[in-house]
Amino acid sequence: MKNILVLVFIFTLSIGLNAQRVLSSQNLAVDTIPSEKGPNKKKFSHFYLGLGTFIGNEEAGVEVNPLLSREFEFGYRTKRALNRHLAWGLDFSFRSQTFGIVQNSSKMFPNNIQHDKESLILANANLGMYTRISFGKVGNYIGKFMDLGVEGIVPMSGKLYMKNEMPNGNIVKTEVSKLTYLNPYNYGAYVRFGFTRYAIWGKYRLSDMFTEDSGYPELSRISAGIQIGFH
Repeated sequence: MKNILVLVFIFTLSIGLNAQRVLSSQNLAVDTIPSEKGPNKKKFSHFYLGLGTFIGNEEAGVEVNPLLSREFEFGYRTKRALNRHLAWGLDFSFRSQTFGIVQNSSKMFPNNIQHDKESLILANANLGMYTRISFGKVGNYIGKFMDLGVEGIVPMSGKLYMKNEMPNGNIVKTEVSKLTYLNPYNYGAYVRFGFTRYAIWGKYRLSDMFTEDSGYPELSRISAGIQIGFH
């Protein structure tokens, strides 16, 4: 009798299992909405570092030594694609600039006194807007591109650094801050040529760095360098 009951139970259980139906199912690989974020998708952003120097001199009375000058930049960049080959974006950055001033008889900035070493050091906040043109085959990666942009520059701090060796061998270093002859803002244009995460850039400052009342000759307006993106 027990054997019969066991067989009945097993038979009933098998019928119940076979009668189950799948009411719903979901294929995540098919149903998930494709991401809009990626190197060459609709939205993309990343941090970057830049390093460069200054080229040429704008006016007589001051000369900048490119070997003793530098520009360091740390920033955050956003990009929004308009189509597969055209995009626009914003650059937010902090920029440190050092102008190495040549000490010669024609020096007029900030005076005609010559030192063993003299530099103008600036710290700026920058906001740029650019248009990007991509070249060649386009996939979900940053390939060859050219950026054309404009930027606004706000000097956060500035100081004049001087170094002299005294006849007794002592080294005297002097710093002058609160430079009232700096304009409260500047603006310029820039271009970048890049491939993947690397780029070379050139910038041109359109505005005057010094106030008109100061009468100082303008320092180099052109800077150029390299940049690396973290993505």
